[in-house]
Amino acid sequence: MTHKAVDSINSGQEKTMSTSEEISEAGAVLQSIVKAVSKINNMNIQIATAAEEQAAVSDSISDNIHSISNLSQGAVARVDKNLQAAQQLQTMSEDLSQHISVFK
Repeated sequence: MTHKAVDSINSGQEKTMSTSEEISEAGAVLQSIVKAVSKINNMNIQIATAAEEQAAVSDSISDNIHSISNLSQGAVARVDKNLQAAQQLQTMSEDLSQHISVFK
């Protein structure tokens, strides 16, 4: 009877040791998972930050394109005025030439 009790105790100790090792291994695996999730979270933060920066740059580019468009429209309007003024000067020059030709 004592022999059976000792065998039972030894068996229980072996199972306890085995279970303890398995628990330690599971803890190590869980720590690895936590580290991997943390890395993924950090990557998500970096991606979100980069996306926000890209959005800000896109907005800035859009604003600059709008400004360039406005400046171009203003330049076109000034070119049109210059063209009209040049046409008026040509007409005036032709008129002046006709008036001067009378005195020749």
